[in-house]
Amino acid sequence: MDVKKLQELIECVSNSNLTYFEVEEGGTKIVMKKECEGVLLKEVPKIEGPISVDKIEEKSYEKVENIKIQEIRDEIIVRSPMVGTFYSAPSPDASPFVVVGQRVKKGDILCIIEAMKIMNEIEAEVDGIIAAVCVQNGEMVEYGQALFRIQKDGE
Repeated sequence: MDVKKLQELIECVSNSNLTYFEVEEGGTKIVMKKECEGVLLKEVPKIEGPISVDKIEEKSYEKVENIKIQEIRDEIIVRSPMVGTFYSAPSPDASPFVVVGQRVKKGDILCIIEAMKIMNEIEAEVDGIIAAVCVQNGEMVEYGQALFRIQKDGE
């Protein structure tokens, strides 16, 4: 190995983040080790005595009224029972099984999930109104992924 090539290697290792470099060429072995620069530790000044805190700013919070908790409790989420492709209609040119705002009865078909070339119909679990369709036609869905939100009818 010539001197020029050796100088280039030394410069490359020096300018890099490498801490160890080893090369063998034509029976000549070169090992370079670079010491890591130490970390400078700085002592944090100690605080003596009590720390005074000015008056803590009081925040006023308005009482939250009219929360629609009942609506949330009366809404169920229909989840995918499998991994597959979501279809909102029986065929590409047909209208969707359900749309937002549509009333459904327990057992009505909501969608189809294709898994391993098998078309699986997903049915409504309760009577109610479709509050949301959570996925797009042709989209891949995961096990447990939300497909629909149904606002249950009053019991």
